[in-house]
Amino acid sequence: MRFVLGSIVMLLAAVCLWFAGTVILFANSPSRAQSPDTIILEVARGQTPASISRQLRSLRVVDDETLFLWLGKARGDWSKLKAGEYRIGPGMTPLEIFAILKSGISIHRPVTIREGENMYEVARQLELKGLAKAKEFLELCKNTEFM
Repeated sequence: MRFVLGSIVMLLAAVCLWFAGTVILFANSPSRAQSPDTIILEVARGQTPASISRQLRSLRVVDDETLFLWLGKARGDWSKLKAGEYRIGPGMTPLEIFAILKSGISIHRPVTIREGENMYEVARQLELKGLAKAKEFLELCKNTEFM
C-alpha cells in the first residue's frame, strides 16, 4: 500500500515539475524569434483573459493560448492589465507582452484641431486618420447628454 501511495505521489510530483518547466519555458520563449513584425493589439475595457489569449493566438503572437492564460493567472497579471492599443510582436516573450499590457502605455495617435475648424471638418479629419467614424462623431457632438 505504501508503495502504491509513494508511486502516486512521485507521479504527481513529476507531472507538476513537467508542467512548471513547460510554463517557464513558454514564458521566456518568443513565438517567432527575432521577428521584425509588429502588431497592434486592442485590449477593450472588460475584455476577458480568455478572449485576449485567443486574440494573441490568432494574431500568431503566442503559440499556446492556454499556457498564456495560465501564466497570467499564476503571476496575477490579468487583474493588472489596462485597456488600450498596444504595439507588440511575435519576437516578444509572453512575459514581455504582459509587461507591455500592464504598463498602460498605449499607442498615441496625435490629432491637431486648428482654431476655427467646425465639427464637420474635425469629423472628417478623425475619419481620415481611422480614429472615429465621422457620422458617429457628429451624432455625439449633437447629443446634449453626452456633451
